[in-house]
Amino acid sequence: MKIWFKLYLFSIILFSLIFWITVFVIIETFHNNTLTQQVTNSLNEHQNIYNGINMDIPAYEKLQRYSRDTLSSTQTLVSSFNVYASNYNSDNFYLELYNYKQEVIFSNTNFIDNISREDLNNLKPNTRQYIIKDIGDRSYIFISSILKFSDDNYYFSYIYDLTNIYDERSEQYNFTLKLYLCFLVVFMFLMFIISNFLTKPLSKLTQATIKITKGKYSERVSVRSGDEIGILADNFNHMADEISIKIDKLQEQNNEKQRFIENLTHELRTPLTSIIGYADYLQRSKYDEKVFYEGLEYIHKEGQRLQQLSFKLMDLLLIKKDSFEFQKYGIKDICSQSIGTLRPKILEKSIDIKLIGDDFECYMEQDLMQVFFINFIENAIRASYEDSRIIISIDSNNQQVTITDYGIGMDQENIDKIFEPFYMIDKSRTRSENGAGLGLALCTKIAEFHHIKIDVMSELNKGTSIVLTFTKDQGGNQDA
Repeated sequence: MKIWFKLYLFSIILFSLIFWITVFVIIETFHNNTLTQQVTNSLNEHQNIYNGINMDIPAYEKLQRYSRDTLSSTQTLVSSFNVYASNYNSDNFYLELYNYKQEVIFSNTNFIDNISREDLNNLKPNTRQYIIKDIGDRSYIFISSILKFSDDNYYFSYIYDLTNIYDERSEQYNFTLKLYLCFLVVFMFLMFIISNFLTKPLSKLTQATIKITKGKYSERVSVRSGDEIGILADNFNHMADEISIKIDKLQEQNNEKQRFIENLTHELRTPLTSIIGYADYLQRSKYDEKVFYEGLEYIHKEGQRLQQLSFKLMDLLLIKKDSFEFQKYGIKDICSQSIGTLRPKILEKSIDIKLIGDDFECYMEQDLMQVFFINFIENAIRASYEDSRIIISIDSNNQQVTITDYGIGMDQENIDKIFEPFYMIDKSRTRSENGAGLGLALCTKIAEFHHIKIDVMSELNKGTSIVLTFTKDQGGNQDA
């Protein structure tokens, strides 16, 4: 069952419940008030007739004592009741008179045959009793009391037809039912529109989720509302944005992995092809010391490149932060050791390398940091011309190390790609030096472990500056 229909059905049920409870309370309250008022009026009418007859009885009794032609007590009361019955002249008003045996001696009714009269039971002088009784399809109030005349007791009953009061209640219910049906039709029509309007954003959300599950990750919901549904729509769009970002990242990572595999395959194929080719050539050709020596030298050189590639690749894949112990070391010492490691390459190109600035300490894994600086300095050596210079500047105030060379430089396109695995700007020069294009990718991972920010500034044919910032708020310089 859809939510709009649940809302629609619930509203109709709630409307009907509230409507009929309200109608019931109003009609029943009005009916009871009217009935109470009519009962009070009937009691007053009964009392008036009772008092009037009681006022006449002494005169009748006195007349009976002094006149022989007077009527009997029963005849006198019947005559008096006839007068009251004719004077009231109402279709809803009836009088009855019973003797002490409860036999009818006067009645202007035609509907009281063979019915029980609880109002006459246990009736005592100077008291009165009343009941409301249904006879056929009509309702009556019976009010009874005792009349005493000439030492005889008579039962006097006042009867009033209350049917119109009950009919009026029935008519009110019938009218209300018709009114309810009219209201219900209008209410159902309006609630159909309102429920669809209120749940339309949910339908949009549902459609959007269906489209997203089918791969349309750019799908968004346009809901302008400040209520909970609007908040839900905003959160949904935010969730969809996050999902889209995550998917883009996954796609990018997948593409990077694909490029990694393709580049790895390419990097492995080239030296292996050369090694196999030279080995096959040497096997098939006659022995020539010069050719044999050159082939072995080339095989040895390509083997070294494969070894370097495997070492770099293992470092890149297996390095994990939780497998190293961080201690405090001086940056200047790490840089000096890195320069010492690379001294043969520096002398080979007659490069003048200078280390300047004041030292600062930070927490690091020494071996990783050594690899970190060796890679950057080695790249600077490769990019430098012979008889050039490299400056390593340490800024203790800003926790920065800047490595500047004045070599070939690079354009912005290359700057954006240098940290990708296997990416090499000058592939022929890099391969000749046993490079594999994995050094800076490894540096990126080490920088993540030590919270180091890497900035690259370069200009083609003018050189490159690498700025390494050891962040103070969360970097390796904080206390262990």
